[in-house]
Amino acid sequence: MECAHGLLPIPAPATALLLRGVPSYAGDLEGEFTTPTGAALIRHFAEDFGQRPKMVIGNIGVGVGHREYSIPNIVRAFIGESETKLFEIYEINCNIDDMTPEDLGSMIDLLLDQGALDATISQTIMKKGRPGQRLTCLCRQEDKERLAKLILENTSTIGLRIWRAERFEMSSHTEVCHTQYGDIRVKVSEGYGIRKWKPEHDDLVKAAETHGVTVRDVREAIRFDPAQRSEH
Repeated sequence: MECAHGLLPIPAPATALLLRGVPSYAGDLEGEFTTPTGAALIRHFAEDFGQRPKMVIGNIGVGVGHREYSIPNIVRAFIGESETKLFEIYEINCNIDDMTPEDLGSMIDLLLDQGALDATISQTIMKKGRPGQRLTCLCRQEDKERLAKLILENTSTIGLRIWRAERFEMSSHTEVCHTQYGDIRVKVSEGYGIRKWKPEHDDLVKAAETHGVTVRDVREAIRFDPAQRSEH
């Protein structure tokens, strides 16, 4: 590929770097079929890679390139809902009886900030009748080893247990509801023929403090119908 800096290999160095860990192949045609911008978008939005699952298609996006090849220079993107696919997740847990509540409690925010799907601490009784805590972390496969190492580095445990599981997962997005107490963000979750919505509690508290009312007053002021507003 010829550019302002001379001849570059295909894929370009930036594209090859972004595609590390992504399944890819070289076709029979010569040319640049993946750009750095396209590779960056794929790495940011895609959670896994594979054949298109069985799905109910909602929207279709089509892009047409300017270069001419022996095949149409077109890319399509499908947005839909799969009723059959279960997301694969991993559960990492360990038992701890020699950390202070302050130190162990900070692990929740640390794990969530580093990409965990969920993190919890529960009470348990360990060997010799010792009261202890069980730290549990749910994560995607690609984050499993990194989060396991994070737990080993930041807790007193010397071993972890990891299980693979499947989980039904509804897709979620945020909408805004206008009320007499200001705008309140609402989390809308959809999937498997089910739709739920829930106001963000931080927004309820902030609005209540600002207007000198109770959280219940703000919650009851919300008039939200996701069936009419959501087009996802």
